[in-house]
Amino acid sequence: MMINTNKKTTNKIAYLLSVEDPSNAKKIRFFVCLSAPDVSNLTYVNIRGIELSKAQLEDITNYEQLEELAKNSDTIDIIIPWQRIINIKNISNLTK
Repeated sequence: MMINTNKKTTNKIAYLLSVEDPSNAKKIRFFVCLSAPDVSNLTYVNIRGIELSKAQLEDITNYEQLEELAKNSDTIDIIIPWQRIINIKNISNLTK
């Protein structure tokens, strides 16, 4: 997923976390955080955000759509062990 900010500078933050599903190692779950994840612990990452499907991620083209989706979705607090995290990507200033 890439966020189009129309080449404007922005201080808005968005992170995409790709996480291995604990019940099925071949399944990947996606979480979007509109604030920086807490990575200060050595055993887990604490995030506050929303879970999205791959189809929802592909439909998002700008930051405003992401914010609107976050407002309409339930925000969750989740603790994820480091060994389950595939990657953490800053998606604030990427373009499609």
